[in-house]
Amino acid sequence: MTTDLTDTVLESWLRSYVRVRNICAHHERLWNRILGTYPVIPRNKDIQWLTGTPGQRPGNGQSSEQRRLYLVLVSLQSILFTVSPRSTWASRLATLLGRYPHVPRQALGMPEGWSDDPFWRKALDSARHR
Repeated sequence: MTTDLTDTVLESWLRSYVRVRNICAHHERLWNRILGTYPVIPRNKDIQWLTGTPGQRPGNGQSSEQRRLYLVLVSLQSILFTVSPRSTWASRLATLLGRYPHVPRQALGMPEGWSDDPFWRKALDSARHR
């Protein structure tokens, strides 16, 4: 992420974090929910973002999968690449998801093989080399 993150994109990310926080604070279901507020996909190529899944690249609109938790997780990791490049958050996320294989990933908006996207590979590899 660079200083080229627009106000519109950052505001949408922050609003989605507030929405997720409120859902969690009120002990509501999060894993298979359409959030209503979701992160805008950045168009700036300097901002680290998913590369592999066509429906999650900039400019493709917002599908129902994009209105679920997954893109919130992606935006959090995008910010962590800058503010905490040595973070192990992605690794802890993968471990948590591995502990609950019965939770359908598509209900989170996650594509099959999500961790194989170069975006996540970079995050997971940096956590391993820490």
